[in-house]
Amino acid sequence: MKELTVSGKTIVFSTHDFNIAVSNADKIWLVTDTDIKEGAPEDLWLADSFECLFDSERTGFDPEDGSFGFSPPYRGEVYLEGAAGRQKNWTIRALKRNGFAISSKKTQPYVEVREGGRGWSIVKDKKVQNFRSLYELIKILRQNNITAV
Repeated sequence: MKELTVSGKTIVFSTHDFNIAVSNADKIWLVTDTDIKEGAPEDLWLADSFECLFDSERTGFDPEDGSFGFSPPYRGEVYLEGAAGRQKNWTIRALKRNGFAISSKKTQPYVEVREGGRGWSIVKDKKVQNFRSLYELIKILRQNNITAV
């Protein structure tokens, strides 16, 4: 579609897929119950125009990165230790998706991202439980109702 717009053509694309719209559109017409808002996706984000789309306890919109999703039940805060990078970023995403907020202060238990992609650990009172996948880490956190405060 972008190739057609470069040649001077206008494309009107109607969708309910929010991510496709904000990732590809040069201009969005946002139709609400009360009016129509228009602008570049970034302009609409900065004006908080998308907030009305996510007026629910179970859905959420992050105005910082433009993402939205379903809000899981809150399970508490957990500290995440380990070097910044892709593995830590995806760990944060998995924890948040499962209802854990990331704490800036060390909690008991806390999650350690081991260097070099060697996995994860739950550390509680000097006891360490190691995991090879985020799936297994999250499964144990949820099964054992581990809630850090």
